[in-house]
Parts: sequence; C-alpha cells; structure tokens
Amino acid sequence: MPRHAEPPRLYLRRDGKQSVWIIRDGGKDKRTGCTEGERQGAEIRLAEYLAQKHASKPSKGGKSDSISIAEVLRVYVMEHAPSVGRPKLIADHIEGLAPFWAHRMVASIKGKTCRDFADSRTTPSMARHELETLRAAVNYFHKEYGLDPVPAFTMPEKHRARERWLTRDEAAALLWQARRTPHVARFILIGLYTGTRSGAILGLSWLPSVKTGWLDLEQGIMHRSGSGQRQSNKRQPPAAIPERLLAHMRRWKRLDKNIRHVINWNGSSVLSVKKAFRNARQNAKLSNDVIPHSLRHTAATWLMQSGVEPWQAAGFLGMTVEVLERVYGHHHPNFQKAASTAIAARRA
Repeated sequence: MPRHAEPPRLYLRRDGKQSVWIIRDGGKDKRTGCTEGERQGAEIRLAEYLAQKHASKPSKGGKSDSISIAEVLRVYVMEHAPSVGRPKLIADHIEGLAPFWAHRMVASIKGKTCRDFADSRTTPSMARHELETLRAAVNYFHKEYGLDPVPAFTMPEKHRARERWLTRDEAAALLWQARRTPHVARFILIGLYTGTRSGAILGLSWLPSVKTGWLDLEQGIMHRSGSGQRQSNKRQPPAAIPERLLAHMRRWKRLDKNIRHVINWNGSSVLSVKKAFRNARQNAKLSNDVIPHSLRHTAATWLMQSGVEPWQAAGFLGMTVEVLERVYGHHHPNFQKAASTAIAARRA
C-alpha cells in the first residue's frame, strides 16, 4: 500500500554557517529566503506557496462563476497575510481548504458545498475555522477587486468550547512521560505555569527580539510576543514568570549556553510538538482529548480553583475577564456564592 503523501511543510536546513527555512513538497525543496530566526516570514512564504500551487491564471474582479477559489486564496495570502499576526494559521487553513475548494469557482460556495466540506473534515470546529478563513479571503477579494455576486456561507454550528483540563496527578504523569524529550517537558511546564498559547511558547527566545517572544530572566518577565509583531485577536501580553518556573528557566538557560530558542531540538527551533506531545499523552494513559491547548485550560482552571481574582487571572493569561468568567468561572470558590447564600437564608 503506497504511503500517504505529506503536505508541503517547512523544514530547517543547514546552509553554510546558518540554518535556513525551506518548503519541502514531496521530493522537491523550495527556498523561502528566511533564516532560522525569521520563522514568521517563512510561514508567510508557506501560505503563499500553498495558495499559488492551486491557483489558476490570475484575474482581478468580475463574476463569481469565472473566478477560482484558488485565485481568491492566492490574492488573500499575497496581499493580506503578511500583515496578520498568525500567518501559520492561514497556511494551516489553506492546507485544509485546498483539496476540496481549489478547483472550484467562487460561485460554487453554497449551503450544500459548505455542508459537504464540513462533513469531509475531522471535526465541525475545524471546518468552521477553515471556512472563516475562506470567507475572510472572499470578503477581502470583493473589497479590493469586486465580486458579483458575493456568496453566502453556511457555517457549522458553534460548539461549546472544549475545556479539558488536567488534575495535578495527570499533569505529573504527563511530565514524567516527557522526561526523555526535554523540549516537550519545557513546553508542558511553560504551558501549565503560564497558560501561554502553543505558538507563543514555541517562539520564545532567550534574547530580546522584535520578531518573537522572549524571556527576561533578570526581571522575571515573559514577553509573549516581539516588540515588532502585529497583535492579533489572540492576546499575548507580558506575564510575570512564577518563581518555580523561573528557577527551571534559569537552569535551562545555563544548559543551553549559546542556543537562541527556549524550545529547541538539538539547538534548532521547533515548529510543532503535536506528535511528541501525543506520545507523552499516550504513555501517560491520558484520554485523547488532552491536547497542547489543554495546558492553557489547565492554567486557567487552577487559577480559578485557587481563588485568584478574575481580573488578575485574566491579565496573567491574556484573555478578557468576560471569557474567563464564562468558561472557567464555575471553578472559583466564590462562584455564585452570594446568590446561593441569599436564597438559602430565606425560609421556605
């Protein structure tokens, strides 16, 4: 049985005295022009490559039945992606959209095709996020060049946010199974102690940076994003590093010496820990719904269970108080306490 071909992906390759990002597509490699420290630029090049690979002959504006979805995605990536805060997310979404949509015209976007696409994806949530990117691309194309008519999207129903969090015993088991993969152990500890998003953890540097987040070990501050990075809707504010984590980080820095990346594999930056995280989860005998983002859920839940004031916890995690209280508020010891006390005081 032939092996399933891997989609185009970024790969770090040594080039003389420095490492550079290339795009590997089957047996072909394409240069991005980005060095190891320019990962965000490499992610933009990947998104451009994916969009161009499926694009038809360029056109600008016109009837929806004469403009390909691949062309709409190409324009969106080339013109808009460089200005967004999370270019890799666009690349990931295009990878999911292209097999179903790339050969179709914009006019084919209808309720039935949206539902068929959603059925072809792993989860409704995944389909919804990818369709949101396609809708954004269509709206951008219409705004800049005109579409007649602009299609209406039928989106999968929004599901309740997944809130899987780890108990202390589960977290300890996960860490124990990651002990032989230090980059994964570091990732887990930072996620548990700070609730930082996966992408921001992977981008952390030991040195000040305008392109990525970095750690100020003298002041005990984690800068989740670089000073020159565009801020997206996913908040990444600085956070005070907890003392126990700070002690770990200072030890890691001594071990790393001249290595730049906090999460590194043999000195090189790491794009994803999904596979290694999955191995640690399986070895720890945890359920399949434990994913890297569960570490953020865990940090938020533990803060609420400890009785931390919501505005303090929200600022530390980088989310709004409204989201914190809606998703995690029931874990707080004072949750609805005044209401339950008041109603209990009334005699039947």
